[in-house]
Amino acid sequence: MSPTVTDADLVLGYLDPTNYAGGHIPLNPKRSVFAIEETLCDDLDVSPIEAALLIKEKVDSNMANGLHTELRVRGYDPEEFTMLAYGGNGPLHCCGIAGNLSIDKILAPPMSSVFSAVGAGNMHQMHIHEMSLFMVLYDSNTRKVFDDYTRFNDIVAELSSRGQNDLLRQGMNLEDIRYSLELDMRYGNQLVQTTVVVSKHTLESAMDVMNILQQFSEDYGKRFGEGSQAPEAGIRINTVRVASFVEHETVHFKHIKPIPESERSAPPEPIAKRTCYFVSTGAKAIETPVWRKTDIPSGTEIVGPGIVASDVTTYLIEPGWKYVSAEQGAVWFFRTDAKN
Repeated sequence: MSPTVTDADLVLGYLDPTNYAGGHIPLNPKRSVFAIEETLCDDLDVSPIEAALLIKEKVDSNMANGLHTELRVRGYDPEEFTMLAYGGNGPLHCCGIAGNLSIDKILAPPMSSVFSAVGAGNMHQMHIHEMSLFMVLYDSNTRKVFDDYTRFNDIVAELSSRGQNDLLRQGMNLEDIRYSLELDMRYGNQLVQTTVVVSKHTLESAMDVMNILQQFSEDYGKRFGEGSQAPEAGIRINTVRVASFVEHETVHFKHIKPIPESERSAPPEPIAKRTCYFVSTGAKAIETPVWRKTDIPSGTEIVGPGIVASDVTTYLIEPGWKYVSAEQGAVWFFRTDAKN
């Protein structure tokens, strides 16, 4: 029997075994301890609590490393971002992941446990068609600018036609169909690509090409720093992508701003206390207050450690973090030593 992350979260006290998934999936703490003991404790010479802490630390670290890689390869600094915590487990592990990335601010959006499904259901009817190619817009050796407009226009027209036909087969009206053109571009043989959204979908003159080159240069500079552009390596398109779509009515969320500190209120009395263990405090048992999310009004601030439970997810407020409830059921997490 191999332990899961849920086993570790249960052993560390974060989950209520009688109220997991609203009580529909009962958990067995003894089996979780047994799975961790059999798999890790003897080999590592640690207790089940220490092993569970190692699991959590490793999982949070792996998630942070994945985010760090994806952001850094695109020229972004993780510290400049607000992390989004969603899915059934996002609000449970977000403080640990953000801590590894030196991120000070986390937003758990409304309906966070099904946020991906909400996003998918809130999308416009869309079909995306793309073509991989090698199209040099600027040849640095000859200093020649791309002039085969027919080739470019035919590709865009073909991709647009495919998307249009897909939507027509689904019963969409021709007059409602819109198109978005994206170009994946790079300097020479660089591995990094930058996606440029192009407003004009046909090339008719050298000026149209120059406008694309200028937009690519500006977008690249915003991501990797002004002056990092390298036109001397040449500029090429690797992918032409057309999104054909029909706009539908969608759910609009309010802009969720943090409640100012001066307007925040203290939490109500907790409904229980639970013995928990945290990576930052080692295998030291900490009596941790527990609240029901439905009991916490907007603008409530809770300084960790603490747990806010709902039928669909668990919000873990780790030491060094605080929880601030917001409108529409959203939740902010802030480092206690950061300005917020």
